[in-house]
Amino acid sequence: MDIPRRRSSATQTFLRIEPGNAELIAINDDSMAPNIRTGGYCIADASKTDIVDGEVYLVRIGDRRLVRRIHREYGGRLRLTADAGGPRWGDELVRLNEVKVARVMLITKKSARLAT
Repeated sequence: MDIPRRRSSATQTFLRIEPGNAELIAINDDSMAPNIRTGGYCIADASKTDIVDGEVYLVRIGDRRLVRRIHREYGGRLRLTADAGGPRWGDELVRLNEVKVARVMLITKKSARLAT
């Protein structure tokens, strides 16, 4: 889901994200719990595509959109990990050229309300 393209100084001033680069992600599973909970939201910056090892990103693999922590691996591969861990949310190895990434800049709690 994209943030509406209205002129908003909040994304530019507080988050330092140009409105056209901001993407709102509704969290609908517990893969990143306890750090990001079901019902919460993340805002990712599409201009922040450089991988910082161990940080959280919106990851696009074809039609799939995931919020995952990224770790660099040998041979130009990336390990996508879910903070929840366990067999349900196993790690996934991908090549950098197979994915598009946007760094998550803000995480909200489940109870937060977003203005429309």
